[in-house]
This record gives sequence, structure tokens and C-alpha cells, in this order.
Amino acid sequence: MYKDINLDKTKQDAEHFMLENDRYLYVAFFEELEKYCKINNIIIGGDIGIDLLVEKKLNIDSFMWDLYCENTFNNAKNIADILYKTKSSHINSRTVAMQTNIKYKEFTIMINARPFFNIYAIEKYQNISLVKLMAPTLVESYFTKLKLKVIPEELQLINIYQNLYSPAKMNLWEERLKNEKIIFEHLSNEQKILITGGRQTNKLEIIDKILKKTIKNTNAIIIGEYALELLGYEKKPNRLQIITSTTIEEMIFALNSLLKSNLTFVEYKLNLPRDFRIKKYTIYMQGRDRTPLFDIFNSTNFEMIPFWEINNYKIGNPFVLLRFQFINLWSLRIILNIGSESKFIENKIRVILNRSNKLRRLIDEIISGSNTNYAVTDLFQLDNYIGKYINEFIAKKQLIKKIGMRFPIYYPALKDKNEEEK
Repeated sequence: MYKDINLDKTKQDAEHFMLENDRYLYVAFFEELEKYCKINNIIIGGDIGIDLLVEKKLNIDSFMWDLYCENTFNNAKNIADILYKTKSSHINSRTVAMQTNIKYKEFTIMINARPFFNIYAIEKYQNISLVKLMAPTLVESYFTKLKLKVIPEELQLINIYQNLYSPAKMNLWEERLKNEKIIFEHLSNEQKILITGGRQTNKLEIIDKILKKTIKNTNAIIIGEYALELLGYEKKPNRLQIITSTTIEEMIFALNSLLKSNLTFVEYKLNLPRDFRIKKYTIYMQGRDRTPLFDIFNSTNFEMIPFWEINNYKIGNPFVLLRFQFINLWSLRIILNIGSESKFIENKIRVILNRSNKLRRLIDEIISGSNTNYAVTDLFQLDNYIGKYINEFIAKKQLIKKIGMRFPIYYPALKDKNEEEK
């Protein structure tokens, strides 16, 4: 009896009502925040960063911001102080408060006991400013129309692809697919330059043995060059990359037994703005040159990874492969700034962008129906997953509990009162 009811107009009216009678009451605070971001090299990320990149219209969800910066404590405290001094005819600025979530790393600014701004640390890596390295994109802000810095397209795509392959985020799939198309088109990546240099024969023989004896017919998911080879997009893969829940210690033990060798590993910090749980390990052959064999990621320990099966190997679906291509790109940009051979690294970056283009074309073909080898359900999968889903919010709470440190909430109004009494 309700089949003819259309609630679209009602939803629009309800959103307009919420904007006019709730969200807009806080505009003065957002104007001051934008001014501070402009002057102090604060980078906007999270969903609001995506919305600004794709020029999404201001809406009721535009009032929860993620901010990234160095000197996080000082910036968070300064923002709280500035918001306290903001003049508003609607909201009492004495309610401004700063909550420390993780010491020196994460803070939340609240007004009227409502969280509006999360502030995260982007720490330097080997004295390299990652804030500068990521080359933020300038966009026009919502409230003051200032040009503000947002997390750049390639880093936003890392998060968008994760949303697109995660069944826990299926409510975001339609919007994220639209965002992905716009943001990917922002990237200028049509150059096709091959990596110079040959492949090491001995290393390839070892990788082939690892694939057949350790990866094939297991729950390890291949990503990167070898996955693209199985799809027919790569002719001479050189670097094996996998996702597995097997611990690095167990993997080293198994490989040493298989290869009769003495392998070692290094854990690398990826410094991704929106993923504090991901870890990357690179396994090396011992010797004078310490040759890197392959990379391991731990993503199946906390999220569900969709896979395709080809020749008894599991590979990540195209969204998974794209996410890790852009993670590789981010890692290479860090290496480039540490001082490695620039031309070689720049060529590798171009190759990654070329691979990403091929994967994007595959996705477009599947969605349009021009590629009959796959269905749309092979992209937005409801089966063939490996891993377990652990909610990021719960994981963050568990981390805070493990740290075991609690900090008093900072109220600028109380500080001001104490100073007046002195």
C-alpha cells in the first residue's frame, strides 16, 4: 500500500531544515578554523577532504572534519583557544573543549559536547616532512572560500578503493564509485615509460619456487606485478607482493626451510593518514647486496579482502590491486625524497600509474558490460573474501586502552578564568 510514496522531496526538506536550524549555527567556528588552516599549513583529510576534491555541495555531513599536521598538540591547543575566542550569537564558545585521544598523536575538538574536528599527527620520517612530501591539493573551502590544502588525490584513492572492496562499507559503494571516477581523472597519468634494467634470474627462480610451494592453493592473496601478470597485463613481473594473515616469523621459518637459506625481514612504516593498522614487511636474501625478495602486507588481520582465483592462485580484485598500487606509489615518493636514484624511482612511479590506468579501464569495461568475461558482481563481491573485519573505531579504542593513559579535557574557558583570577 506504500509503493507509490516518494520521500525524495521530504528528505531534501529535512536536510535543509537541519542545515538552517542546527549546522549553520556553528558556521562562525568553521570560518575561524579555515583561516587557521590557511596560515598554519594544516591539511584537510577524511570524508570532508574527498567532498572538497570532488566539489560536493555543502550538506549536513560537511561539519565533521579530519585535520592532519605536524606539531599536533600545539596546533590542537591553538585551535581550541581560537574557537573559544570566536564570537557567535548562537553558540556559547565557553563550551569549546579539547580531548586528547592519543598523546601527541590524536585530538578531538568539541563544541557543546559535540565533536567537530579530529586532529591527527603526520610525523616526520627520517627528517622528511610528510606534510610537504604529499604535495597537498589546493581547493576552495566551504565557508571563507579560501584556498586550503587537502590530502592529494593518490592518497585519497587509497582509502576510496578500500571502501569499494569492503563489504562492511557497502552503503558507501555508490557514492565512492562516483568519487573515484572524478578523483582518478584529476591525475595526469597517461605516460607509459618502462622501468630500465633487467631482472635478476636467480631471484626470479626463487620467487617461482615460493609461488608454487608457499602461495599456490593457500589463502595468501597476490597483489602487485604478479597479480597483473595473471590478469595478462604484465609480461615481466619482478617484485612479488602478497597479503596474508601468517605472521612474519612463521613465514620466515617456512621459507628458510623451503629454500635452505637464511632470510631476514624489515618492517616499514607506511605512514598512511587513514590506516594506522596496516604493516608492510620486506623479506630479503642474506648476502652482500641483501636482495629484496618480496613484500608482505597484514591487511587480512583486520579487514576482508575480496579475491579472484586464477590458475589456483588468489589475486586481489581490481579495487584491491588499485589500492596497493597507490600505496606503492606513496612508498616510492618517500624513497625518492630520502635520496635514492631519482630517475629510476620516477620511472617506477610512471609504471605504477600506467598499471593503474589498465586496471581502471578493466573496471570501466566490467561496469559498462563491454567485458563479458566478468560481471559487476565480480567487482562488488558478496563472496570470495579472506580475512576478518575489525571495526576501525573499536580498534582505536582498544589501542587507547592498551596505552593506558588518560588525559584531562582541556577547556580554554577555564584557563582564561584562572588567568583572570591571578
